[in-house]
Amino acid sequence: MIPRLMLVVDLAHIELGRAATQDFVAVQIRDRAASGRALAVAARELGAAGARVIVNDRADVCRATGAAGVHLPEVGLSVEDARRVVGPEALVGVSLHADSDLGRATGADYAVFGPVFASPGKGDGVGLGALGAAARRLAIPVLAIGGIDQTNARAALGAGAAGVAVLRAASRLDALLEVVR
Repeated sequence: MIPRLMLVVDLAHIELGRAATQDFVAVQIRDRAASGRALAVAARELGAAGARVIVNDRADVCRATGAAGVHLPEVGLSVEDARRVVGPEALVGVSLHADSDLGRATGADYAVFGPVFASPGKGDGVGLGALGAAARRLAIPVLAIGGIDQTNARAALGAGAAGVAVLRAASRLDALLEVVR
């Protein structure tokens, strides 16, 4: 099942994922500075707490821990190579940032598209129109990312997103759950 809400957390904020045990929520562990061992420990802890875990950019950690899936950044493994590592049952997702990236989604289970709205470190967003166009063109569910919070998540869903992915708004889980249910 593709998550309707994906919380993206680093190891310093892993506790935010412990409360995300609803079946339509996933917790993506994304910490580029963390060791494979640290990521594996966090994935197992979250899994034991009942969270559905997606590991960012580390198909090996996904497979070793039995995580629900792996999320591939723009410079990560190809979907085909990741699938060889994680197997057919695990989710494989990709990050897409522009209309020209959509071909990278071939074989993936879902795509995360954005930034939709302005976001620190990512600049201006591509807008709801670009999100809607990507959602219509792709044959897989698209989750909106970038500047998403409880005030605009509904607009992203209305534009065609199957769900939303959040970083900074992950601390407001209860408010987000009300929007995406």
